[in-house]
Amino acid sequence: MTDQYYNKHGKSTREMEVWYKDIVDHAFDLIQCVDSEGNFIYVNQTWLSTLKYVAEDIDHITLWDVIHPDSMEHLKAVLKQVLTSEAIGKVEAVFVAKDGTPVLVEGNVSAKFDVNRRLIHICSIFRDVTECKQMDVSMQKIEAEKKALLDAIPDMMFIFNKDGYFIDYKAEDPSQLLLNPEQFMEKHVTEALPPDLAKLTLDSLAQLFKSNKSKHFKYQLEIAGEQKLLETCLVPCGVFRALAIVRDITECKKYESELKLLSCRDQLTGLYNRYYLGEKVKRIDTEKYLPISIIMADLNGLKLVNDSYGYHTGDEMLERVAEVLTRNCRKDDLIARFGGDEFVLYLPRTPEKIARKISERIEKVCRKELIKGVPLSLSTGLAVKISAEQKLADLLRKAENSMHRDKLTESRSSKNALVSSLLQTLAAISFETEAHTRNMQHAAKKIGEKLDLPPSELHRLWLVITLHDIGKINIPEELLTKKEPLSSAEREIMKKHCEIGFRVAKATENFAHVAEDILAHHEYWDGSGYPHGLKGEEIPLLARITAIVDAYEVMSNGRSYKKAMSISEIVAEFQSCSGTQFDPDLVKLFLSIIEADG
Repeated sequence: MTDQYYNKHGKSTREMEVWYKDIVDHAFDLIQCVDSEGNFIYVNQTWLSTLKYVAEDIDHITLWDVIHPDSMEHLKAVLKQVLTSEAIGKVEAVFVAKDGTPVLVEGNVSAKFDVNRRLIHICSIFRDVTECKQMDVSMQKIEAEKKALLDAIPDMMFIFNKDGYFIDYKAEDPSQLLLNPEQFMEKHVTEALPPDLAKLTLDSLAQLFKSNKSKHFKYQLEIAGEQKLLETCLVPCGVFRALAIVRDITECKKYESELKLLSCRDQLTGLYNRYYLGEKVKRIDTEKYLPISIIMADLNGLKLVNDSYGYHTGDEMLERVAEVLTRNCRKDDLIARFGGDEFVLYLPRTPEKIARKISERIEKVCRKELIKGVPLSLSTGLAVKISAEQKLADLLRKAENSMHRDKLTESRSSKNALVSSLLQTLAAISFETEAHTRNMQHAAKKIGEKLDLPPSELHRLWLVITLHDIGKINIPEELLTKKEPLSSAEREIMKKHCEIGFRVAKATENFAHVAEDILAHHEYWDGSGYPHGLKGEEIPLLARITAIVDAYEVMSNGRSYKKAMSISEIVAEFQSCSGTQFDPDLVKLFLSIIEADG
């Protein structure tokens, strides 16, 4: 029919052959004809350009030169089948281009025979599927990555169609599903879910398909008798499908609440912290809450307690103050830890008279609270907002100033009481008895008088001796009462009492002027003492005197771990240590006093 068509237009057979060849040469596919040995009879232009050969190359290569070794056996098997059965063979093979580039092809192979069954040629039509296969590999990789990503998500997943029917699900552990699969698969949401949740889901699906944007919603659901908070994210999934990712956020919300609590509460006392107090105060700073009273309170002697007993005791005091404040205030009062040792109370609808009674009650209750035998002592200040024009910030400063004035008197007496308590505690847990101190003071007074010290210095000397070992309050009791010699590590711990005593005295206004003498009372004349290795007259005079009378008291009265020494033994010991441990002039003076006393 084709020949007839072209003959109608005057085409010659030769012209038709040229026309067919032109079509074949420019076909999209690779076309080749080979003989039984694989020699090329014909290849089209697409074959040449794809495999990067030129026409002249064809006479010097065979089919087997362009077939990748991995495809050789497959192609031979197909050719054998084609030659014996005359059927069309299907081939998927790898050709190798002239530059070595692999080209993946798919196509058909057929054999042409003459009337005597002699082979004329083997004709093959291949299509270059390299890019398609690469795309398939890429798509498989993408699908694998998507699957891995979905598998890695621990949340439950459900797929709905546009009408709200469950059509698939995914769960890492089927037991985490809200329902058994048979209760919801291929069912409508109204059949599987509670009415409120079903409506919420359907409304969200409608919005999703309308806007093609993801939808989020949260809801509560009772599961196995326990209320759970769940969050669902609906996202488009193909045509008229939606993927629902469901996460149990019950624990997350619990932690979120705990974090929120931590952010607004002081960790130690549980009271509001200063930042959150500012937010709470804004809510009551309105006319309906007038008058608003503000009480500022400060725990006296906290630094002294920290230096003496350690921070654990100081923290215990702060916690006890918080308990007192909470017990003695009303439900609507705002109580906060304002700073290190400061507290603030906002009392809505509270006139000054009532606020003052509350303040006095708190101070009174605190004085009855004992920590390590030490009473809590608060300094307080009060201010009252009676009109809307007054600013709470100004009144807070007024209350703070009032508190500081109270602290000037209250703090001094409380610190003195604390030091007295420290000395009593020390006497109870160590060898630092009142008799030991009196004996030292008696001997020191004689040295001071011999040196013609003025009354003020004699009083300082008395105070140094009274407080010289107060730093031992922070040393473990088992070391203070140990009868055996201390180990090197224990001696290092014991040496710290000088620095602790220094900090205690420094923190107390009445005793700060003897802090340096307390620090240095274990320094040696030759510089081998502690804590700073002072030498000679670098050591304060009162500290040198204290060192001598402390040693004398121990030698003359003994201890449970050391018997008392005779006068001759004491004199010999002082003479031996003169110029090394003790000031030689003071030793000479003190020995003369001992000799005079007989």
